[in-house]
Amino acid sequence: MQACRHHNGRDWWLLKQGRYGTNEMYRFLVRPDTILGPFVQTLPSPAYSTFDLFGQMAFSPDGTKLAMVHCYHSELFIADFDRCSGELSNAKIVNIPYDSTTIPNPPPQETIDSIVAGVCFSPNNQFIYVSKWYNIYQYEWNEPDSSLAWYRVQHGPDTTHLKFQYYNSYTMAWMAEFILVIGEEDTNK
Repeated sequence: MQACRHHNGRDWWLLKQGRYGTNEMYRFLVRPDTILGPFVQTLPSPAYSTFDLFGQMAFSPDGTKLAMVHCYHSELFIADFDRCSGELSNAKIVNIPYDSTTIPNPPPQETIDSIVAGVCFSPNNQFIYVSKWYNIYQYEWNEPDSSLAWYRVQHGPDTTHLKFQYYNSYTMAWMAEFILVIGEEDTNK
């Protein structure tokens, strides 16, 4: 679930993935005195199952784009967002790279670096950051050449302390000029 300020500067749009097994997006218009909706929009994206309970969606800082990732789909969903109507358009799905070169004791091939958990935009709206089990990637969404669009920011676990070395249960957020990677273990502090 994610919120974005309406173009009028007073109201908010609240977007939430629809029922599991569908490609629906629910949106609500939150006003100072009432909540309207749900308004349902069907997207040209895969239907996410209950196996995809983990993941994240994020609006760009200027509110013109929405990005979304789900745990077991190595795909990045990107769409334009209309802050007046609350509708998504020009949706596209981009495959997120796999990398198994830094995994110490690799599990079966289908799970190597396949867990996707976090997504956020850079403060300048130009890049999207995606966290996976062993890597953090930067995607330049307006780069037409997909081979140049992806850049691996963090390659492999970043610490020897087992509790925090993987990114699979992490949420990403941008704040000022920094990208924060926040683990579940840190949420109670």
